[in-house]
Formats: sequence, C-alpha cells, structure tokens
Amino acid sequence: MSSLGDSQYRALVIANHYDDYNRAVGRKTWDLPDYVDGLVGDVGDLVKATMGFRDRRDVEDAFAKTEHELNDIMWSLLVLYKCLKIDPDESFANAMSVLEERVTVMKNDLKRKEAK
Repeated sequence: MSSLGDSQYRALVIANHYDDYNRAVGRKTWDLPDYVDGLVGDVGDLVKATMGFRDRRDVEDAFAKTEHELNDIMWSLLVLYKCLKIDPDESFANAMSVLEERVTVMKNDLKRKEAK
C-alpha cells in the first residue's frame, strides 16, 4: 500500500503539468483559493454522481462517476496539503487517532448507560 505522501508526489507532478499548460496558453497558475474552488466543485459533482445510487438508476454508471469524483477530490486534497505545507501522512494519522479516541469514549459512555 502506498502512503499519502507517495500519492501526493504524483498529484503534484500532475499539478505542475497543469501549471505548465496554463502558462503556455497565457493563463495564471492555480493557487490555494483556486484549488479550494476546484475542490468545492468536485464535491458538488460527487453529490450529483451519487444520485444514481439514491434513485436506483444505473448503479454501474453511478459507481464509475462516483469513483472519478472521489479521485478528483483526493487530488485536490493532496495538492492543498502541499499548498498549506502539511504532511498528509502525519496529519491524517493524527486526525484518525483523535477520532478513534472520541468514538471509544462514546462507546464506553454508552456501555455505562446500558449497564445502569
């Protein structure tokens, strides 16, 4: 399994290709607000893609579109980590530890309530 850092490296190579293209056609390269705007658009596209699951329409098509949008979102997130100088592996691991601790406390509280 590759690390988020490995995936981030590939995402940044692609971001650099987009920068090269934008410079070549006379457009500005993207910065933090542009990547955030792109992420918001991708999340909206994810919502639309999952409608196929809700409506029980073409589930195979909905799955393919959802997978595509999840990957677009992952790309945006990995580039944003770099823009903000945050290590994705370390940050995500720390965040998961906090969530794990929180849900453990919640479950233990529930067990205590049920035991009364």
